[in-house]
This record gives sequence, C-alpha cells and structure tokens, in this order.
Amino acid sequence: MRNLFILCLVIYGFSGCLLVQAQETALADTSQILANQEKTIPSSYLRYPFNEATAAIATVNEKDFNQGFVSDPMLLLQGKVAGLQVYNRGGDPNLSSIMRIRGFSSYSQAKPLVVIDGLVGASLASLDPNDIADISILKDGSAQALYGIRASNGVILIKTKSGAVAARPFSIHYTGQVAVADGYPGLSVMSAERYRTRDGIVDLGSSTVWRDEILRSGFSQNHGLAIQGKLTKTDTDYRISGNFRQVEGVLQKSGFDQVNLRAQVNSNLGLDKLSWQLSTAYTNRDRQFGFSEAFTYATTFNPTAPIYASDAPFAFNTEQYGGFFEMLGLFDAYNPKAIVELNDQFGEQGSFNAVSLLSYEMTKGLRLNLRYAYQDQFDNRRAYYSPQSLFRGGADSWRNIPKGRGDLWDLEQSLSLYELYANYQQSFGESTLYATLGTSYTDGRYEDRLLSLAGINDREQIRTQGIGDFADWQAEDRLTRDSSYNAWNDRNSAIFGQAHLSVKDQFFFDLSLRYEGSSKLGLDQRWGWFPAVGAAVDLAQYFPKVEQLKLRVGYGITGAVPDQGGRAAELIQTIIIPDSITYDEIIQEGNPDLRWEQKQEFNFGIDLQAGWLTGYANWYHRRVSDWVDIDRFEGFYNRYTNQHALTSTGIELGLDVQVVNTNRLVYNTGLRFAHYQSKYAKIAGDQLPISSSCRARAEPLIVGKKGEAFGNLLGPVFSGEIDEFGDQVYEDVNGDGQINAEPWNLFEPENDLTVIGNGLPDVELGWTHQLRLGPWELQAFLRAALGHSLVNRARQQWEPDYFTRNPYNYVDTDLAIAGLQTSRYSSLYVERADFLKLDYLSFAYHFPKKEDNGQLISLSLTVQNVLIASRYSGSAPEPALLDTRYNVYNSAADPLAPGIDRLNTYLPATSFVFGLKANF
Repeated sequence: MRNLFILCLVIYGFSGCLLVQAQETALADTSQILANQEKTIPSSYLRYPFNEATAAIATVNEKDFNQGFVSDPMLLLQGKVAGLQVYNRGGDPNLSSIMRIRGFSSYSQAKPLVVIDGLVGASLASLDPNDIADISILKDGSAQALYGIRASNGVILIKTKSGAVAARPFSIHYTGQVAVADGYPGLSVMSAERYRTRDGIVDLGSSTVWRDEILRSGFSQNHGLAIQGKLTKTDTDYRISGNFRQVEGVLQKSGFDQVNLRAQVNSNLGLDKLSWQLSTAYTNRDRQFGFSEAFTYATTFNPTAPIYASDAPFAFNTEQYGGFFEMLGLFDAYNPKAIVELNDQFGEQGSFNAVSLLSYEMTKGLRLNLRYAYQDQFDNRRAYYSPQSLFRGGADSWRNIPKGRGDLWDLEQSLSLYELYANYQQSFGESTLYATLGTSYTDGRYEDRLLSLAGINDREQIRTQGIGDFADWQAEDRLTRDSSYNAWNDRNSAIFGQAHLSVKDQFFFDLSLRYEGSSKLGLDQRWGWFPAVGAAVDLAQYFPKVEQLKLRVGYGITGAVPDQGGRAAELIQTIIIPDSITYDEIIQEGNPDLRWEQKQEFNFGIDLQAGWLTGYANWYHRRVSDWVDIDRFEGFYNRYTNQHALTSTGIELGLDVQVVNTNRLVYNTGLRFAHYQSKYAKIAGDQLPISSSCRARAEPLIVGKKGEAFGNLLGPVFSGEIDEFGDQVYEDVNGDGQINAEPWNLFEPENDLTVIGNGLPDVELGWTHQLRLGPWELQAFLRAALGHSLVNRARQQWEPDYFTRNPYNYVDTDLAIAGLQTSRYSSLYVERADFLKLDYLSFAYHFPKKEDNGQLISLSLTVQNVLIASRYSGSAPEPALLDTRYNVYNSAADPLAPGIDRLNTYLPATSFVFGLKANF
C-alpha cells in the first residue's frame, strides 16, 4: 500500500500539482565535484553539489570544528563561517543556539532548514556532535533556492560519519571527554558589607552571597563508541555508534543526560547498478532546566537576609516556607536558594529518524533515486512548584485555592518524506553536463498540549504521566488553572529541476527551478516558483602560480512559511460559563490570500587559491518581503497578512594561510570577517511599534521606520546631570529649546527621542590558529563582535538609589550616577558591548601510530571561554539577537527586538576539558 502511495505521489508531482520541499539530493559533497568536475557522482553519497562552482557555500570538516566540550552541533561552527551567526548567550545547556545566516531573513520562520543525510527538516536533537563528518552552509539565494519555500533562513547540510572511509573490515573508535565548568563572576552587585553603608537600608543581620548559593561547579562527561568497516567482497560499508552525554550546568538543577544511537550502511546489494543507503538514529534526553529566574533574584535579593528561616532575626514560620527565609509582603522578592531547592523543572526529549535511499543506474550517466525518510519526535516539560514555595507555589495563599502547582507541556511531531529524482551526467568533449529532475512530498504532523494545575504537592505526580485526556487529572484537591491544545498538519510538495554546465573546468553555468506549495498558506496562495541562476569563470590560467581565481555571480528567490500552522485559517473559541451560557467567539480572521514570505538575493563572489594562500570574498544584497504578521493597523480581530520588507547588504571575507609546512612543523591560520546592515524598506503604516512602555521602568524603545536600520534602539539621551528630584536630565536633541523625550511622545514630530544604539554587530570576526610540532598540537580560536549595543536591564532597574529600593540589593558598577532616584530608560543604560574573546585553547598529544594494528591514541586538554575583553558591565556581552522577555525557552521570541539583556540571562562559564581519542 505504501509503495502504491509513493507511485501515486510521483505521478501527481510530475503532472504539475504537487506540494513542497526539496532535497539534499541536488547539493552536497563539495570536495568531490571541486576536485574533479569529470568525476561521476559517488554512488555512496548520491548528493549533488553542482552549484558549488557558482554559489556561496561554506563547508567545515571535523578537523576544523571548534574544540572542547560541545554538545550543541551548531556551536561547532561558531565563528568558523563568515556570515553565520551562532549564539547561546550564557551557555544554558538546555537552550538551543540562535542561528542566523546573513542576518534576519524571515519573521515567522525561526530557524534555518536543516538537512541531515538527506532528511529535509531534520531535527538537530537527533544528532550527537561525535557523529558529524562535515557541515555545509548554503548562504546565498542561488544555493538556497534548491530548497524553495522553506529556505529563506538558509540551509544547513549535515553529513554524518559513515564506513565509506574505512580501510579495514572492522575497526573501533572511542571518543571521551570529562569537563569541569565554573561560572563567571557575573554582574557586580553590593556585598552585605557595602550594602550596610547605605542610608535607610533593611539590615537583617546576615551576610549572604546569593549567586554562590545557586551556582555549582558543573561536571560533564561524554563517551562515544563506534564500530565501522568496509567489506570489499560485497561492496558494503557500515558504521554503528553510541554516545552518552552527561552535562551539568553551573546553575543548580540544570543540565541533561543523553543517549544517542546511530547506524548507517551503504551497499550495492550484490548488484553492480544498484546501491542502497540506510541511516537511522535514536536520541533520548532527560533534562533539568533549573530556574533562570534564580539569576534575577540572586541579583536583587537583600544580601543581609539569611538563607534559612531558623536564622531570621525575628520569629518566622519555618515549616510554611520549607525552612527558607522569605521577604514576606515585598513585591517580586523571592529567596533564590528556595526557588532552586523547593521547585523543579524537568522534561524528556526523544527523537527517532530513518532515511533510506535506493539508487539504480538505468544507463551510463543516468541514475534513478528513490528516498523515503521518517522522523518522530516527542518533547515534554514539567514545572513543579512546591506548596511550601512562595515562588509560584502559593505558600502564602490565604484564598481557598490548593497550594502547589504543576505546569505540563507535551509536544509530538512526525514527518514523512518521499522523493523521486533522476541524476544525469554526460561529457561532450571538454564540457560536462549535470542535471537533476525530481519531485518530493513531505507530510508532517504537530500536536501540543498545555495543562496547568493547582494542588500538586509532589513532583512525582507530574513526572511520568502524559497530559492525555484532561479529565484524568481531575481530583478534589486539584484545580485546573489553564489548558490548551494545538494541532495541525504540515504538507509540502514540489517539482524541481537543476542543471549545471562545466566548460573546460573554466566556465560554469547553473540553473534551477522549483515549483512548490505549502498547506500552511492561504487557499489562494499556496504555490510559488523559486528560480535560481549562477555563472562563474576561473581565470587561474592567466596568472602564474595561481591554482584558482574564480569570479562567480548568482541570483535566487526563496520562501519562508510560518513555523505554526493555522495562520491563514479562521479560529473560533468556545466560551463556557458554568450555570450560564455558552457562546462562540472569533479570535482570528481567516485570510485565503496569505502567501509565503519571499527573499530575493544577489551574490557576487571571488575564490582564490595560490600555493599557501586560499581565500574568498562575497558581496550580497537581499530583500525580504511579505512577512507573515498580525495586521496591527486594520481590523478588529487578529488577522495574519503579508506586510513589511527589509533589505540587507553585506560583505564576507575568508582567508587561510599555511605559514609553515614541514615534516615536523605545521602552522596554519585562518581569518573570517563578516559585515552586514539591514534597513526597513517597507512598513505597513508610518511606523512599526515593536517594544515600548510608558511605565516608570520603561521597556527599551524599538520602532521600525522605513529607511532606518533594523535593530535600532531609540530613546532619550542622558545629559550626565540629574535634577532636584533625582531624575535624569535629557539632552535637547532637536535644539528647539524644549525637551520632549518621554516614550509616549514618539509620534510627535518634534520629540527628542533618537537612536542611542543598535542591537546587531557591525563586524564579526573569527581567527583560527593551528600549530603542530611532531606529535604535539596546539589550537586556539579568537572571536570578536564589534558595533552592537545591549540594554542593561539589570542596571536600569536595580542601580538607581531611591527609598523604595532599600529592601532590595543594588547593582554596583562604575557607571552608577550618584543621587539618581528613577529607573527611566535612556542612553545611560545602553552600553556598547564590543568584545574580543579567546574561545578556546587546546593542547593535544598524538601517540605514534602502530602500523600493524592501526592503533592511534590522542590526549587533549582544552580550556573554553578562556579570556574575554569587553567594556560591557553585564555578564554576557554577546549580541542578543532575539528578545526573550516572556520565555527564555520560547523559540518564537521576538526577532525584531535585538539588543536587550534581560535579568535572567544564564551565567557564562569557563570549562576545563580533558579528552581521549582512540582508534583500533
């Protein structure tokens, strides 16, 4: 039945009525094609990167990955690829890195499209870094267009290790690491002694360093074991691996235990013209999230307060609050140690996928390929708040509400991929033609449930059960606080064709066209064309001692669809009032004309290789338009429409130099440079409000304006003086003799609000050093980001000195203004956050190889986050590409509000890592 279904899909696709997604089929092993354009497509890979000659594609191999204890696969590339931004501010082990390829490329699609061994839309959760062979980043539109309607955020191709490189029938490979991490000092706050020197403070008699009470030295380890081999008689290679990771964050009760299994086999099944690949992976991760809010209250909680109730200077109910002291009656003040000890946030995450590829050589140069892939994921999260916890547990509740709370969230998603495509290769004299024609269909399912309960008095009550039927959770001592259910199908289908012509290995021409649609869009706008063209010429033959001097140019159109389904549909909620009435209410209007977001990109590049020097340069210009966003200017109900446009222009440079290369001494260095700027090209209205507030502790002011830079932080300019009331005096920016600098005056033409910073870096740099002397090896990597600003919200809220602040602690920096008694947002709290960082320093010793048994052993010692130079007063100067105000684990955090450093930012850490690799 499934085979019949696949056949029907193929016929339907070629008739011109199919729906989305392309493949890793048309791109991939870049080294194969670059090394020899005449070489046939390797049957073991069947991945086809013909437009590598004309597009901006960067590939990083295992030997060039970042060193140290790295559990997030994308952090292997941090700073290694010009134009790729990878940031995990603070290093929370459970928080996935934010990835951007050439900056902001889509409003409603949060992440780049990931392709693992041909599985388009693959989850990085299925991958252990020990199993990665190389990662390719498709940076420009001419390469990304091969993936069509979901490619605007860029495409990441990951090839896992296989037995194809094995030289023997059987070998064993072990990789192990142990690491110890200690947190940075963090933002400076007042000690108990310094706090006592202030007037009017509340002295409770103790001296507590609250940050020390929630931190620990995090011990982590990972062990990977793989067996692989190549059986020449049957032309079969295989690799089976298992990985275990135990990661402890520096915040107590944060980290995870992960088990990952992966298997891959390539074989011709005993037939000359037939080849088969099978790749499977399973991952299970048990997580403890900790509470990032503990960082907030470790900053603000009174340093003279005792940890435990028994040490209080007055009578205190020890049992009611679990033995901890609390500042009762004080707004937003919670004992951070009690938060960590009494409560818990935990969850389980699992992923399984399988990819099967069958390839048959119909005639010389023509292969027919059939791929089927399946992925299944689950993710659940649980938050338990003890009945004795003041923080969300209701320990002080006097109302008739059960104490104790449990928040539950369950996610299940699955994906099936069907692809049929043909690869054709033919040489004509000094010319070679490569072509691909195919169709693909993706069928996905997403379902999540949320349940919040009052009356939970034991974390075990919510540990094992799935939410399932809400009725199963009802009990006399429990109260449902909130519940929700979301589900949708995600179907995509496409027809695609690609062609590459190489003439004399000097002239290269690429053309691709994809017709694709998505079920997430409006009924009248589900389909689109995604073309790409590229050309290149290699002028190396005209220059002596130059192996490559290639000029290339490309243009492509890609799309993006919302991560969440139902944006084009009418949504109705049913309101039920007990013992009263029931009625329906529209909460979202439908929009049959909702279409994909579109990106048009032009790229010009140069590739150079001359002896000991290799390099590249890219210049690009792109326009991202038709964002899928709520119409904020028309209509009474929520309605998603296409609006706004952004243009970006950037430069990328890469340079690698082989300084020394002798039998005993090798020294290589490489530099990566990236710069881009984005501007609003179109706004649906005069201005796009993003973040603002008229409260005393006003939020940073971020507004989109046509022609102005994306990421601008607006606000009043602090003059350096305060008035008789202890308030800031602002500068008269427009020089009209009046100061009109309140946030609500933004739309007045003569206001004194101006750009006081930008949350995005102007320049990003990566500088690699690799030195090898005999069996010894040294690697170092420096990384920098320059030109970005951060709004230091901790300083804004907790640095000013006013009487209502006296029960709380104070942020204590050299930037404090004596006598300031208000927390108004201004340039005073917008700091340049330029930094230069020594990301890692790694020493290794490689024992001499014993030729008789192939044994190779390496020992290494790596220090991560070694040194950082920055004038930023906060704990993490790295750019904040998203605003995570509402939920640090929410992947839909606001991408239009970069540059805000929230109080709950996880504390960075320095790690010492000992590693062992052994091949037998």
